[in-house]
Amino acid sequence: MSPRAHRRRSSTTLPVDTHTPFRPGERLGGYVVRRVLAHDSQVVQLEAQGAQDVVVKLLWNDAEPSSRQLQDDLRRLVAMPYRRQVRVLDTGNLPDGRFFFVCERVPGWTLAETLACEGPLGIARTGRIIQQVLDAAEAARHQGVGCFGYTSDSVWVSRRDRRDHNDTVVVGELLRRRPFGYWAPEQAGDGRPRLGQAAADVYSVGCLAFELLAGRLPLLGDSPKQQSLLRRSESPDWPDRVARSTPSCVRDIIARQLAPDPAARPTALEAVALWSSLDLGAIARIEALSLLHTRSSRLAARTTYPRPERPGSSGPTRRPD
Repeated sequence: MSPRAHRRRSSTTLPVDTHTPFRPGERLGGYVVRRVLAHDSQVVQLEAQGAQDVVVKLLWNDAEPSSRQLQDDLRRLVAMPYRRQVRVLDTGNLPDGRFFFVCERVPGWTLAETLACEGPLGIARTGRIIQQVLDAAEAARHQGVGCFGYTSDSVWVSRRDRRDHNDTVVVGELLRRRPFGYWAPEQAGDGRPRLGQAAADVYSVGCLAFELLAGRLPLLGDSPKQQSLLRRSESPDWPDRVARSTPSCVRDIIARQLAPDPAARPTALEAVALWSSLDLGAIARIEALSLLHTRSSRLAARTTYPRPERPGSSGPTRRPD
């Protein structure tokens, strides 16, 4: 099942309740609301149409300091050129004062949807994706904004067609805080760590790289403090199958991004250089040959061979397994 089919099967239009003041057909500024995508105690997401398909996000608790910082970042992003980031088209306030912003609807599917449908990604594909995510992180640092979350739910990928093996990556989710599975160890003391910390962002992208290869996040704990202790004292817990198939140079790059000490981690630009030092083209060819060999072996195991005739017998015999 493709990610798009998986999304159509698993997604539903959420019912409109008292927390969602907009219904399909109503206007919000220059946009017409189509449907409610999601809503909780923090944000309402609406699919709308204007000159193009957009997503409108309405903040509920906009008096919080983190919300005010997010609003400042979003207002700056409207006038800034973007690089592998979702484009913020407009910001504003409702008559009751609540803040909303409008961003482009990102084509493709999230990495979480891709993992759910395809399983862990290959090394070459992971390397190309991570380089683009790190490029977006470096651009956000230069812009002075800290509202991007580098998680599998917030990074979108798309391809022009099935023959195109290069993913186009867009960091498409604007967050006030990321799930604690992506927190750096130094962030555990703060129950609501602020985004935009350069070393912590590199750590989050390292967690994402581990997740794309292993299918899960590294060293997960039941609470942020327990997880912080694990990540300070233990190295990444690679599954045996992934550890055997992943070159040590790739695991070393991810281990550097997941260093417990923030000062020991590379910057986003240095991490891009580390990933670029790998010959991803050669790795892709090796992975393609390995996949072809695996498929050929499975096909040969399922092939029915003609039974050879035993000398002196009147019919074929069963071929020994």
